[in-house]
Amino acid sequence: MGFFRWLADLSTSILFIVGYITYYNQIWHTAMNHTGVSPTKRRQRLSFLMLFIAIVLQFALWVDPSNYRIYENIQLFVLVFPLLDDHVTRSGYLFRCGALLAFWVFNHLGSSLTPLLVGVAVAIITMAVIYRWQTICHYNAAANGAVALVISNAYWITSIRTLTLTTLGLVATFMLINLFNYFYWLSLYRQDRQHDRLEQRANFDALTNAKTYALFRRDIQHYISQAHQNQTPLTLAMLDIDHFKTINDRYGHLAGNIILTAVLTRLKQSLSTHPNVTYQVYRTGGEEFNLIFPDQAPDAILPILKDCWQAIRRTPFTVGDDDIAVTLSAGLTGFRRLTDTADTLYKRVDDNLYQSKHRGRDTITQDGHTLWQSDRPITNFLWALVAQPIVDLDHQASLGTEVSTQHFNNEAKRWQLLPQSILSSQVFMSFLMTSLRHTNTDQVVIYTPTSRFIDPAITTEIAQAITDHAWINEAVVLFRLDLDHLTEIQQAIPRYHQVHLKLTILVDDATTALTDLPPFLSKVDGITYRLCHDEHGIAKTSQQSLFALKQLADQHHVYLTLKNMQTTKDLALAQSIGIHIGQGTFFTHRLLPEL
Repeated sequence: MGFFRWLADLSTSILFIVGYITYYNQIWHTAMNHTGVSPTKRRQRLSFLMLFIAIVLQFALWVDPSNYRIYENIQLFVLVFPLLDDHVTRSGYLFRCGALLAFWVFNHLGSSLTPLLVGVAVAIITMAVIYRWQTICHYNAAANGAVALVISNAYWITSIRTLTLTTLGLVATFMLINLFNYFYWLSLYRQDRQHDRLEQRANFDALTNAKTYALFRRDIQHYISQAHQNQTPLTLAMLDIDHFKTINDRYGHLAGNIILTAVLTRLKQSLSTHPNVTYQVYRTGGEEFNLIFPDQAPDAILPILKDCWQAIRRTPFTVGDDDIAVTLSAGLTGFRRLTDTADTLYKRVDDNLYQSKHRGRDTITQDGHTLWQSDRPITNFLWALVAQPIVDLDHQASLGTEVSTQHFNNEAKRWQLLPQSILSSQVFMSFLMTSLRHTNTDQVVIYTPTSRFIDPAITTEIAQAITDHAWINEAVVLFRLDLDHLTEIQQAIPRYHQVHLKLTILVDDATTALTDLPPFLSKVDGITYRLCHDEHGIAKTSQQSLFALKQLADQHHVYLTLKNMQTTKDLALAQSIGIHIGQGTFFTHRLLPEL
């Protein structure tokens, strides 16, 4: 075989293979995306395409024997390439292997038995390797090239019609065809994956993996057409998570995302207990889901929807240390063949959902009939910004301002500091920035719940907030010594020192503080003790325990602030012990609404 003849054969082979691979790829997508054809039949079509091309090439070999090298090499590639396909069934793979071996033996008729058996044995072993490690053989360049090298050598070296140089040329041709095909097909594969990713992004919600509103609009038209054509029922349900904005505001958007995903998971679990019911679920809004039930009437779906409603209602959704009760409002309606379009059907189910919301939430409305009124009280979560002066008790002069956020406790009927994790980081910082803008002193004390104190991002944001308000010279962060988070608190303290923020520990019980505080007092600047009062306004803390706390502070060279001072008796108590810094309504009243 001369070099130029070999080069001509190679060029002809590559041109044929480009067309074949492109067509094969198109047939693959057409077959796999045709919803009316079963997956088995789709794969069968590709196998028969391979067989048809191999037979055509066999005829070409007989008609034009002078160019048998081209036809047989291409034929070998056409039979080997489909072995690397993804998602081939065992029977389909055996069919393709059988086709390759049949042509292999047929084209080697007349050769001696030993080379033929050796070649067939190598081919069978290689096919077994491909089946076992299909992904590696398909997508790894080295493995793919090794498969091509073994197959081509086994085929051509055992052929009786080739000389040594011709054999090497045919093997080289097959290897170059395979190399070109590998990179050409890889380019097509990457384009397909990019298209699939874009389609996935457009049709499926990234957070919950539910289908999107765009896909809902397409599918509802399909199911309506199907209901018209087959004269079958169709039911549409719309669900909405009650008070979802409050969940976001109270626990943060990350918690909201967790709730969305968990609700959808629980919803699907409940639906899975009804295996005979087909459904499609879509996220059509922030906290809104639509469910399509083809071939089902609304009366048949109502008990299933009740099960879903009850399942959500009874499930405690856990976010961090908090268990969040979640309820759903729902609307339900059926398709009316004589009058309905997709828009009228959607509007009616939306109206039913709105009626459930209007009737107190946590209920289901079917075609204008609300099944029950909600028995859960609707409460508002109220909070307020509080700024109180910190006072030098010896000179009755203001030393600075403490800013905090308080909420109204509906059970206790009073305002109190926010408990653990009740505000998201975003809301906490928003409130802090608002407080600082209205602060006119050069020293501020910032109360931070434990969940915010141990958050590394909050440390940086507080430091930046202080920098942005040039009139503030000193900032002190006030935090509780939460025994459940001691490790996290110890890790957080150095971060505050690095950004030059001072630290003060807030304690409520002087006796307990004597045992818990010492390990931390070398790392903080002060102790703030909060006085508790009985119903008559008399401080519950004894003078003796408060004096021991003052001695502890002096021993570690930290200052002691008496918080929540309300009466002249509180002032006298502080002065008798030698406490020089105080704070409370005795010096100024908080302007909080009476509820």
